[in-house]
Amino acid sequence: MASVIEIGTLIDRDPKVRGGRPKIAGTGLTVSRIAIGYKMGMTPEEIALEYPHLTLAQVHAALAYYHVNRDEIEADIAEQGSGGSPLGAGISEQARPTMSRVRLYLDEDAMRRSLVFGLRARGVDVLTAAEASMVNRAD
Repeated sequence: MASVIEIGTLIDRDPKVRGGRPKIAGTGLTVSRIAIGYKMGMTPEEIALEYPHLTLAQVHAALAYYHVNRDEIEADIAEQGSGGSPLGAGISEQARPTMSRVRLYLDEDAMRRSLVFGLRARGVDVLTAAEASMVNRAD
């Protein structure tokens, strides 16, 4: 018989880890990091694939915590700066719309899939190497 896990044990806080922000128990991965992926359009399954040390149950627990404590997590994301995205760091709000007019050609083997998902969720026209080869074959 499978052991029963209390859902409340999946998320915890430790003042010594990530400044005491809510995180997935036993990891250093914060709820806000999971929420950022979710807000970028990733499904829970895609997030679990992105972080292979997590179970789907842990991802869902983080998302449940996010939905119940949205104000706290949104404030945490805002505090981290630039919506939690390393791509937006140091870019003014005025310059951001210009970024979406650029077509990016990316080698998906050299990066995390979440980057492509995140860019597309923000309206950036992204063409991966695999997609480019399919376009070239169609010509």
